[in-house]
Order: sequence, then structure tokens, then C-alpha cells
Amino acid sequence: MSDDRQPAPTLDPTREPPTTMPTPPTVRRRSPWLVIGIVAAAIVGPAAWYLGAGYGFHVIRQEAIANAVPTIDAADAASDALRSEAARARGESAAADELEGSVLPGLGDGEPLDRVKAGTDAVDALAADADFDLPDPIAYDESALRPFWVSLAEIFETAELRETLVADTDRMSDEADELADARAEVEDARTDLLDAALAAADARLAALPYATSESRFGLDEAEALVENAKTQAPASRDSYIALAEALAGVEAAHNAESVRRAAPEYAERGPVEDFARSIAHDVPLDFVWEDVVNGRASAEWYSGLTTFWPGGGRWAKVELTYSVAESFADDINAKALVAHEVGHAQGSRTECNEIVEGPAFGGDHEKWATAWAIAMGYDVPGSGIEPYGRPSDEQIAQARTCV
Repeated sequence: MSDDRQPAPTLDPTREPPTTMPTPPTVRRRSPWLVIGIVAAAIVGPAAWYLGAGYGFHVIRQEAIANAVPTIDAADAASDALRSEAARARGESAAADELEGSVLPGLGDGEPLDRVKAGTDAVDALAADADFDLPDPIAYDESALRPFWVSLAEIFETAELRETLVADTDRMSDEADELADARAEVEDARTDLLDAALAAADARLAALPYATSESRFGLDEAEALVENAKTQAPASRDSYIALAEALAGVEAAHNAESVRRAAPEYAERGPVEDFARSIAHDVPLDFVWEDVVNGRASAEWYSGLTTFWPGGGRWAKVELTYSVAESFADDINAKALVAHEVGHAQGSRTECNEIVEGPAFGGDHEKWATAWAIAMGYDVPGSGIEPYGRPSDEQIAQARTCV
């Protein structure tokens, strides 16, 4: 058997033992970029969260503001509508108040007047309580870097504003409706009062048969003003006063005419007036008797003067000298002169005025009145032939178409 063991090494006792040197410690150095990275992470982390949260709330805030716009617009519209309705209601009430203070006994008083008073009181109370003020707009922070908590606060503030505006819009709409209804009631009451005044005026006119045509036309014009005032509230008071004054004028004219007709002279003058009206084709005539008319005295002349409105469909005023009445029954010329004056009055008829202004007469009213009297059968000097000459046969034929 072989022995593979090797002999143990031996040491040389003459050699110095090896010297053992300690290894110096190793120093580890960090990279400056690593330090910067750590610091940046410490800063950017919260900042990124801050900015991210701020942007998220910013988006929500912007949506809240945009969504509030229709609500704000609706509230503004409701406020404007209430303000406008309050102004209209106050205007209607003021006009009714003015009218109310002018109403006379027997001319629209009673129930119509009571309704006006009640209506104006209701409108005034509602108009005084009308509240069309809205909350102040939100002063939003529009800075470029807005803290997220500011956006959050503005989101809640916007939501609260919307809720308030929705309630205000509903309230203002209700108030506007109430005011509109109250205003309509005042308008109806005011119109009914004016209608009652018109009816009363017509009833009183029917009891005044001797009122002059001029006073009657004055009343007609006043009634037209009242009719217009039904839709023009501010004109109510003035038109009512005009109606009352015109009615007083009719009553005064009737009274004066009654006295005139009771005078002894009317026994002669009445038949002249009746004759004139009988040939006037319903043109209303008023008469005035004087000693001197148109510069000619009654002792020497038959004289007349007619005032009328060409084509105006109104009345005519005929002035005659006393001598016309004194000789009317005996002298055809006196009757012819009356026919001449009535011929002038025919110019207020549109169909006659067109002939007067046409080529046959060229606006010569004296020639026309003379031709008309002749066409009526009064072919005598008193028809106007003496002062104005005889019209042509053509002119007479033209006048005959309007008799």
C-alpha cells in the first residue's frame, strides 16, 4: 500500500517572520446629483400634490361658474320684468288717481269710482312691497395661481348664490304676476269709469234738444278724447275734464237757445231757420241774427255770412240780418239769400266740396253758392247774382248734381 501523505512543511528558523500591515479603512463619498434628487423629491412631491389639487378644484370651480350663468340671467330677467311691471302699475295707478280726483257727481261716480279707488290702493301696496334687488355678484379670485382652498370656497359660494337666485326668481315672478293682475283691475275700473261718464254725457245731451251744433261738436270731440284715453291712461284726467267742460258748454248753449226761442223775435226768425235746415241735406246749422252782417246794415240790405269747414263734415254757422226774417215771407230775394248761405254750408259735404274745388268753379265759393241757390230754384238777384254775377250754365248744372 502506498503512502501518499506529504511531509509537513518546515520553517526556516533563520528567516524573519513576515511583517503584517493593517489595511486602511475605505471612505464612501455620495454623488452630488443624488443629494439634489433627494431634496427635489422632498419638495416636488407636496408641490405636485398642491398643484394637482388646485387644478382639479379649478376645473370644478369653472364648471360651477359656467353652470350658474343661466340662473343669473334668469334672475336678472325676472328682476327687470318686476321692475318694469312695477313702473307700469304705478303709472296706471297714478293716472287713475288723477282721474279719481276729477270725477264729478253724475258723471261716472258711484260704483265705477269705488272700483278705481280700491284698485289703486291694491296696486300701490303691491308696488311698494315689490323687491327686485338681487345679491351682489361674487368677486371671484382670477389670479393665475389660486390656492385650491380658494377655489373650493368659491364653488360653495357659487352653489349658495344659485340657490338664492332660484328662490328670488320664483318670488319676483310671482310678484310681477300679482302686480299685473292688480294693474289690469285698475285699468278695467278706469275704463269702466270713462264709459260710465260717456253714457252719462249722452243721456244728458238727449235732454238738451236746443243745444247748438257747435256745442254738440265740441262734446263729440271731447268724447273722442275720452275714447282714446281708454288705452292712453295718462290722458284720462284731461280727457275727462274736457268732457265735463264740453257737457257744461252744451248745457249753457241749450239754455241760451231756449231763451232765444222764447223771445218774440223768434216768431219771425224760426221759420227762416226751419227752411234753411230743410234744404241743408243734414248739414248742422247754427244761426246768429244781427243788425249788421258782413258790413251791411239791416235797414238797407239782406246780408248773410256763413262759416263752414270745407269737406270737414262739421257744422256751419249762418249769420243773417234782421231784415231777412222781416221780409222772408214776402220777398223771394230774402229766401234766395238764405238758399245762397245754405249753399255755402254745402261745401262741408265732401261730394259738394269736390265740385267747388274742381275745374268748374276753381275754388270760387261765391259762384258756387250762387249756382247752388239757382239750382234750388231761386233764380233771382238775391241768390247772389246781384253781387257776384250769374254763374255759367255749366256751373249751375254742376251745382245741381249736389242738391
